[in-house]
Amino acid sequence: MNKSASEIAKAVISKTKKANKKTASENSVETRIKKYLNKLLGCWWFKPAPAMPKGYGRTGIPDLVVCYMGKFFAFEVKASGKGPSETQKKEIAGIKKAGGVALVVYSWEEVWETLKGSH
Repeated sequence: MNKSASEIAKAVISKTKKANKKTASENSVETRIKKYLNKLLGCWWFKPAPAMPKGYGRTGIPDLVVCYMGKFFAFEVKASGKGPSETQKKEIAGIKKAGGVALVVYSWEEVWETLKGSH
């Protein structure tokens, strides 16, 4: 059964309220976001591979690249109290300049709010 973004979000909220009382690591936040995106109808996403030596890949690309309901999103996931690097800021600005939505997020709820407000 396919659920709406709100139904999925409510279910995930109820399961993670206790876990959110502690400061979440970047990895745990990213894991929650991926679980949410996997359940979301009309959503495709991927995690770019990190840049490698000898010119493979590109540094600063956001952690999660998402297409939701035909719109482009990029999320740089950070733990509470952390911020993006200068290279990450430049990539986010480039995505915005091209018409995409790109931002730094500290919780899966921020991703939910962004996607919910996009249509």
